[in-house]
Order: sequence, then structure tokens, then C-alpha cells
Amino acid sequence: MSAPNEQQAQPYVYTTLPPPLKWDACFHFRDGDIILVAEGFAFLLHIGILASHSEVIESWFAGPSPTIPPPHHLGWLDGRPLVALRAIDSAHDLREVLLLILGIMDLESVTTYSVAAGLRRLAFAYRMTTVADAVYKLLDPTFPATIQEWDDRPANPVSFDLGKKQAIEAYNLCKFTRDRHLLAATYYCALLPEADLRKGTRRLDGTPEELAAADLQTVLDAKKLLKRLGAQALREAHKVRAVGCSECARTHCQEAFLSGILPNDQDARELARGHIVSRWADKELDWAERWQTICERCVRHARGEHLKIRKALWEQFADSVGLPSRRLDG
Repeated sequence: MSAPNEQQAQPYVYTTLPPPLKWDACFHFRDGDIILVAEGFAFLLHIGILASHSEVIESWFAGPSPTIPPPHHLGWLDGRPLVALRAIDSAHDLREVLLLILGIMDLESVTTYSVAAGLRRLAFAYRMTTVADAVYKLLDPTFPATIQEWDDRPANPVSFDLGKKQAIEAYNLCKFTRDRHLLAATYYCALLPEADLRKGTRRLDGTPEELAAADLQTVLDAKKLLKRLGAQALREAHKVRAVGCSECARTHCQEAFLSGILPNDQDARELARGHIVSRWADKELDWAERWQTICERCVRHARGEHLKIRKALWEQFADSVGLPSRRLDG
């Protein structure tokens, strides 16, 4: 790497790390040739490793001399470029990405959203395509786009380790990355109390996460919609009737359906607050099948109607918030 010319270098040459910057305790390689700065921490790293993962950083060093755009280029320290990440990039996110690309952490070990979100946020911003795509795939089961995907989720997807309000962080990240996870993130947010939506939350490293005014209104509108759809689900559920086959008379299927086999009280309360993806009929139908309170044909019929109702509700939700699942792609 060639040295900067005298006119460019003189105002920006440092002999020691300029305050208030301080060296990161974990990532300070003595043979490093670039210093990245995030949230007041300086990371002494290797250009070659960073450039091999990041198209953005690679573009800065593609020519005979660095072409780091302002305001990123802070100057030089011991012949090494001192490069600031964006003001919104956290030291926490940078550390997580470094742990991954340096092989200290395996992506398979990531089971919490705090870590996964940090990886995807920074990887997407600096076009670390391999990392960003891998984390997207890891997060995919947490953000289903269709009822079939909701039902087929693995038993242990990545969890919202900081609690349900982490849906706000998820919403903001999905808006930034512009992917189909935004649909489920909107749904998760819309199930939160309005006070939580207005107050916002914080990431694992303390960075505040709030919804912009327009996004808050979008989520509040979605919240109202979900309550209407939940009431619609209750109405549709009680319209389900027996098939009227020869076995129905023996098992008194019609009476069972008229007494309200779909759903039970607890599931009805969930629907009333808008939890439309829940499999609110399954427990009752499992019980009915086990104790033969309705015939086998009616059980199959009721399961099919249950799925049909859930799919229709989800499509209404997706279309109304402007994120129809059938048109979204990763």
C-alpha cells in the first residue's frame, strides 16, 4: 500500500491514538494494517481479511492507493489508515462479525436474535454478502412469510433473547435490509402493547431501538387490523359444521360443532388480541379425535377448514399492510 502524498497526509497523521479513542481489548493484532473505529473503540485488523469478506472495504483498497471516502477516512497512525465506520454502526456488531469471519465463532452456535441481528446489520451495510446471506437463512424460520412456514418451523429457531419487545429491533433491521422478514416482524410488533411500541426498547449493547413515526403508525394500524381479523376468525370458526355422513348420527357430530368445538376459551382470547397464526383449533380437534366425539371425516373436514381460515386471514393481513407474502422474496 503506497503512502499518501504530503498534502493529503499532513493534517491527518497521528503518532498516538487520538482521544477519546481507545484500543479494543480483543481485536488488536500487532501486524495489522488497518484501524477500524466504531463507537470510540479502535480495532487493529488486517485489510486482506476484511476485504475478502466485504465488497465495500475491498473497493477502498482496490487501486494503487486507498480511496476511502470521507467521512470514513480519519487519517493515518503509524502508516495505517484510521477508518471510521458509520456513526450508527456499533462496536458490538463489529465484534460479532469479527468473531465470525476470523473463525472464532461458528454460525451454527448462534441461537439468539441479539447476536444474529448484529451480524446481519453490519454484514448488510458493508456488503459482506456471504455472511449476510448465511444469517438471513439462519433467521428465516423466525420470520415465516406463509401459514405453511409458520406451521413447519423447527422446534428451536433463533429466539428473541431480550424478550418480545425485540420485535421492534427486528422491524427496524428488516426495513433496512428490505427483505421478506418484514412481514412477520410487523406481525410480532403488532402483538405488542401500544405503550411498548411507543416507548421502544434497547439492543443487547444498550443501543436504543424506536419506531419512526410513520412505522409506528403502520404497526398501530396493523394492530387494529389483527383484532378485526381475530374477531373474523371466531365468526368463521363457528360456521364450521359436520359433513353429514353416516357416522355423524352415531357420534352426534352436529351437536358437537354447534356447541362450539372451535376454538376453546384460551385460544379464543388469543384470537381476540390478534394472534391469527396460532393453531387455535388443533387441541380441540386432537381431543375430539382421541375420544371420538366427532367422526373421522368430520375431524379431517374441520382441520381443513381451520387451515383454510388461517390462510385467508394471513393473506388479508399481508395484503393490508402492503407486504403480500406471495410477492416477497429473500
